Amino acid sequence: MPIQLFASRHYIEKIQNTSFYSKTQSEIDHSNIYIYAEPDFYIEEIQIHATKSENTILLGCSKSGLFPLLAQLGLKNIQAKILGYNEIPFFLQFPKLEVTLFNDLEKPYFENLFEILDTPVFFVEDSPGFVSARVISMIVNEAAFMVTEQIADFQSIDLGMKLGTNYPFGPSEWLQQIGIDYLYSILQNLHHRNPTGRYKIAPYLQKLYYQSKIQNTVN
Repeated sequence: MPIQLFASRHYIEKIQNTSFYSKTQSEIDHSNIYIYAEPDFYIEEIQIHATKSENTILLGCSKSGLFPLLAQLGLKNIQAKILGYNEIPFFLQFPKLEVTLFNDLEKPYFENLFEILDTPVFFVEDSPGFVSARVISMIVNEAAFMVTEQIADFQSIDLGMKLGTNYPFGPSEWLQQIGIDYLYSILQNLHHRNPTGRYKIAPYLQKLYYQSKIQNTVN
């Protein structure tokens, strides 16, 4: 059977040209594989699928991390093989897909699965944003503090980081690529896990986040 992808039309439109999406549409020698790019919208389905050992579930969980998401979904009697992956469309274009395991003993199974899918993966420890999105979110946040303190504007910081450190994108460009909702949620969950101030969200970034929410409400 084809792998089943559960996501909104808006999300699918963003990722339909990425290699991961196109490869997961093919017929493979496995059955009952479910990909939930936006698991918050499919809680009941995930709860049902998680109780069956013949199922495999891939959960997009970069905002919070895998284990907090599973707790949030209220999953009980988990029998399925579950893996979390970085579902942010920008990162799906990268050469390797960042993934994290629910059960470390299932690593050989998932290595084989992704080999069949011809999708290189990088196994990481569970954390909001995993590695790439977490690091970039912190860079954007530090730049936003500079904007808040009127040290420089975003465009000047972009130029300085690209010329001075050879970054492929500047902080505001990364923000645009990732999206304020993903980036803000990652920082918020990191701060919740470690409320020492290390992941405190810059006021300017908070402003952008709430402006986006107001704009979405108006539209």
